Amino acid sequence: MKIKTVINYHVATDSLKDALATAYDIYLSSGLKPDSIDDGELSLGFDELDALQVRKGAMTERAYAEKHSCLKSFDGWAPLYFSYDGGHLDVLIPLHEALDDFRQFSGQRDITSVTFTRFLRDFADYCDWIAEMNPSELCVVKADDSRRVGRILRRLHDENDKPFGSAVDFIYMRSAIEK
Repeated sequence: MKIKTVINYHVATDSLKDALATAYDIYLSSGLKPDSIDDGELSLGFDELDALQVRKGAMTERAYAEKHSCLKSFDGWAPLYFSYDGGHLDVLIPLHEALDDFRQFSGQRDITSVTFTRFLRDFADYCDWIAEMNPSELCVVKADDSRRVGRILRRLHDENDKPFGSAVDFIYMRSAIEK
């Protein structure tokens, strides 16, 4: 069983730009990557490359906030979607279907599948009722030092259960409770 530890680090800053600069400095000096930047009702995902762009003045604070504001919506969506009675645990789900459901729920149309997968991975790491995301035995591309979660690639099936098209990414959330 995984032991989950969360470290909250609070720093008061005068602006989002200062908060991102501080978070970036912590990331560079320690290797610890913040999950989010929170300011009351505003909760933003931390992206080190975009934080650097804000720090350099190449991206505005508003652009950063618009691009990374989906974390709060994700935190509302994921526990509902992956609830015990939601039908999304211990089954293969095409990644694009889960992403479309999140986009509909949140209104965040511009979230990429890479960012969404990272949010899913982080959610699985800290969710008490999920043992793991994309178990190794299901993955075609295995997890390694550069990839924390493996990839499940399968073809979709039509109404007659015949495979069609190219392989697509799937996700699988293994529940932590024995059935």
